Amino acid sequence: MSTNFFTLSYKALYSYQNVKTYLTFRVLEPLFHYLFFASMAYYIMGSEYLNFIVIGNVIYMMVHTLIINITVMLRFDKIYGTLPYNIGSPTSTLAIMFKRLLIPIIDTILTFIISSLTVFFIFNIKIEFEMIFPLLLLIITIIFSLCGIGIIISGLGVVFKNVNLFLNLSLGLFQIFCGVNFPLSVLPNGIETIARCIPFTNGLLGIREVITNSAEMNTVLPYIYFEISIGVVTFIISIFVIKTLEILSRKKGVLFFD
Repeated sequence: MSTNFFTLSYKALYSYQNVKTYLTFRVLEPLFHYLFFASMAYYIMGSEYLNFIVIGNVIYMMVHTLIINITVMLRFDKIYGTLPYNIGSPTSTLAIMFKRLLIPIIDTILTFIISSLTVFFIFNIKIEFEMIFPLLLLIITIIFSLCGIGIIISGLGVVFKNVNLFLNLSLGLFQIFCGVNFPLSVLPNGIETIARCIPFTNGLLGIREVITNSAEMNTVLPYIYFEISIGVVTFIISIFVIKTLEILSRKKGVLFFD
């Protein structure tokens, strides 16, 4: 039963893609994204800033992939008319979404692997064998902390016709406040404190410590613990948001796409 569920989830999210299309969106599109920001950084700040920009955008593209894939879950249900059946089924909407998370998570990990192999080779960023385990833990914690945010944005699609505003706003905030393209230290003190409480920020800081400074496990553990704590909070919030939006959608009768 679980295997069939995951197969159906995959087809629901990627039925429009073949291998060529998938690789185009996971290799060429991210590559142009990295080259754009790397070129801009090179001409403004010089070559010493390249690694900072490249690492930040590789992790950001992974986040971008995860958030979008989670967001479209309920939106596709609404477009194709299956949302009322999910809302009305004995299984809670939240439980259905949790089961569907595996496919976006696998896609996100593949995005990180493909980007790392291509971009780190181009920009000569080396990952030593002893870095793999802390990097893996940091990637997992980033994914965990962001799943709650993705579920919240996806849940907004139950009530609103178009969640692109919330999606693009979230991705823009990640780029500005999570240290993707510039250090958190350039932010005002109050904003920097808030930025450190946003999912993804601490994971990215830890990854930079590992790749740039060859930091050991003891150094990155605080980043991991903080990222997990933020993820727990976002998951708890997502439970209340989904439940509230579910009740609101029943009252307003907005389960169908129009």
